[in-house]
Amino acid sequence: DEQYLEGKESENVIAVSIEEDTVKDKKCSKNSEKGKKERTKMSFFTALSLSFKNLLTKKARTMLVSFAGSIGIIGIALILSLSSGFQAYIDMVQKDTLSTYPVQLTNSSYNMASLMQIFLSSDSDNEHNNNDKVYTKQELTDMLEKFNSSSTKSDLKSFKAHIEGDVKEELDRYISAIQYVYNINVNAYYQSDVNGLISANATTVFADIINSYPKQNLTTNDMMLRYSVLSMMFGSSSSYYSNEFWSEMLDNKELLKSQYELVGEGSKWAQDYNEIMIVVDKNNQISDYTLYGLGLLDQQNLEKLLDDYINNRNSSPVTTTFEFEDILNLEYKIILEPDYFELQPDNTYLDIRLYNEPFIQVYSPQGELTQVQNPIYNAQTYQTKLQNLYDTKGVTIKVAGIIKEKEGSTNQSIATVVAYNSSLTEYIITNTQNHPLVQSQLQNSTTNVLTNAAFNSGYVEAERNAVLSNLGYADLDDPTGIYIYPINFEAKKNIENIISDYNDNVVAAGEEDKVITYTDAVGTMMESVTTIVSAITYVLIAFVAISLIVSSIMIGIITYISVLERTKEIGVLRSIGASKRDIKNVFVSESVIIGFIAGVLGIVVTLILNIPINIIINSLTGLANVAILPWVAAVVLIAISVFLTFIAGLIPARIASKKDPVIALRTE
Repeated sequence: DEQYLEGKESENVIAVSIEEDTVKDKKCSKNSEKGKKERTKMSFFTALSLSFKNLLTKKARTMLVSFAGSIGIIGIALILSLSSGFQAYIDMVQKDTLSTYPVQLTNSSYNMASLMQIFLSSDSDNEHNNNDKVYTKQELTDMLEKFNSSSTKSDLKSFKAHIEGDVKEELDRYISAIQYVYNINVNAYYQSDVNGLISANATTVFADIINSYPKQNLTTNDMMLRYSVLSMMFGSSSSYYSNEFWSEMLDNKELLKSQYELVGEGSKWAQDYNEIMIVVDKNNQISDYTLYGLGLLDQQNLEKLLDDYINNRNSSPVTTTFEFEDILNLEYKIILEPDYFELQPDNTYLDIRLYNEPFIQVYSPQGELTQVQNPIYNAQTYQTKLQNLYDTKGVTIKVAGIIKEKEGSTNQSIATVVAYNSSLTEYIITNTQNHPLVQSQLQNSTTNVLTNAAFNSGYVEAERNAVLSNLGYADLDDPTGIYIYPINFEAKKNIENIISDYNDNVVAAGEEDKVITYTDAVGTMMESVTTIVSAITYVLIAFVAISLIVSSIMIGIITYISVLERTKEIGVLRSIGASKRDIKNVFVSESVIIGFIAGVLGIVVTLILNIPINIIINSLTGLANVAILPWVAAVVLIAISVFLTFIAGLIPARIASKKDPVIALRTE
């Protein structure tokens, strides 16, 4: 029958191959030592060839066994495809997230763990021998003392010198950017044909309108309530929208370009200190609130809008559109902080911005801080003096380009509408330092140069620093904050090690006042996400690995069945000179070939399945090309498949090698 003929064909193939191999061996033996008889043997490649030819005679069974063996490979390969894809996505999110939530070092901070302990702990009650009185429990006092003890001061000046010197080369390997924060203001203005000079900051624009609103028009309780809401949200004392308009960009242009793209013809990235970027959202939109601060919307419209709200009237929506050229042509001028101080006849200095404050805070005779009407309030005087500063000392700032978030970017490092380079920060700090008024105070350690009054003894340093702060003074070597942006979480750990090593060194040197504390806002959360993804991957691989082991055992069983089917063939091979090792190699080779086919088949099927998987994931989540099998993983999986089937084939191959050739030849 057909099976019998296939068996005979297999025997003939093997016999011919052995005979050819024997002839080759005999030819080689001529060159061997004379008188020495060379034993007939089969090379490993001959055994491999015999096994392959035998498998070709049973194509259907070979393919079915290989496919069954590939199931485990397919499962693991799919898991690794998804895992590596998601890990790549997580790495990208981590990089973008860390560009938004850096390791923050500030010159003054609280130990959050200590604060939590303060709230959770409770001191034991004081014991009193007498029960005839009510005693005071020092709860508030103790808490405030603990607050003080948890507050720390960091010497960022020394640490900045350290990271820019001793460890700069090492630190550069772990960071995408580093940003130094200073207490400075960007006092920018634009010229309005109708309203004169207007601050290029939405907060200031709103506050000015609210402060100048005629209070006599608030004739009802509802109007006063609405005005109070506006004052609370947008008034000069509100922090609701403070510092939301201008901010410094990171110095890493490659990182910025991975997050943002230029919009509009003529847009370019800001290079010089006097160039800024305007940030729009992904739909090329800018909020109406922001447009008033940029000067693109008329302030009179804003005044009407707020008046309509106070009087409970409906307002028309703002639907104005702008050409890119309108934004690229915007220009502003910035004024340095000490330039606001005007010399008075009595040789004191007055901040001209006081002319624009309807109310000021003063201390009453009883020592209470109260708000009173400002006797020098005069909006017209303020505009005149400000215009003079703008014309004579203003530094022109131009819009270099418009940017918006790039498609696929998960996080953005710029949180404001106007962004500028660190070179503008350096320009403001340097020119403020060199200002004659600031230099005068730096050289005078006993007198307040603004009031010509002597500092109070015991508070000289604090009062002098307060005056310098009012003048906008900052030191480039002594930042108030250092924001370190790691490239990934592993790098963040190395950065933390650098900080720890620095702290250990300064403590060992007896300089505990230089110890640095830092805040990691997002590190723990994202690290947990990575751990969870890795744990799920390992669990799934463990489950699928069971099927891989089972399939390997099945291949071992199939190999044993092949041994039973080819018992007579084993007898023929042994009778023509094949050794036990040769027989073992034949069947081990057969299982190895099946394992290799199973591995390759598993990888091919995985690559095919990744196509619809990526389509489904993209349609559900918007994430493209998540399922990607790394080539290294593919090679390793094929090697694992070969290794497991090699192990599985050892036992049946050993059984085959131990068969008695005489008994094997009698087998029908």
